[in-house]
Amino acid sequence: MENLPYHQQRVNSTFLHFNVEDILPLAAIPIQKSASFPSEHLGNAVYKCKIQYNLKGEYTIAFTPYSIRAIRSIEIVAIVNKQYNHKYTNRDWINHLHSNANADEIIMVENGIVKDASYANLCFFDGENWFTPQNPLLLGTRRAFLLDNGIIQEKEIRVQDLHRYQAVRLINAMMLWQESITLQLNK
Repeated sequence: MENLPYHQQRVNSTFLHFNVEDILPLAAIPIQKSASFPSEHLGNAVYKCKIQYNLKGEYTIAFTPYSIRAIRSIEIVAIVNKQYNHKYTNRDWINHLHSNANADEIIMVENGIVKDASYANLCFFDGENWFTPQNPLLLGTRRAFLLDNGIIQEKEIRVQDLHRYQAVRLINAMMLWQESITLQLNK
């Protein structure tokens, strides 16, 4: 599993938030013994490993083929008092916003402040540096890795300032930085 320490950090944060001391150790989960582990010759195929867990430390594992979405258009969508601080299975409100958009992807904004896309954190390029919203809906594992390695920086990004950026990049755990979807922003 790529970036395992960052995934573990997110699990730890979730357990601690709910005052649970016995934290699920991801490295101890026997992934290859999962019934859905793709044991055939994988070639260049990419699989998403989804571990669903509860606060009792019970979990299920599922592997699904993964491919990067084709995104050509993006729409700004306002949200009000929505939280997604921890990764939940129930993403109904996010899926609803995305399905009602007139674009391939959405940028969720609250009180004029940019948060996240429907399935990714965001990074904006000003011609020199890449910036990610300071307070996203979800602290993604790829985002944490890129911040720790100085590739991106945090900054409050407001809708009114989007004209200052040349491009937006969508990042998530399943995409390396260099293969992440990048869209040019209209000036």
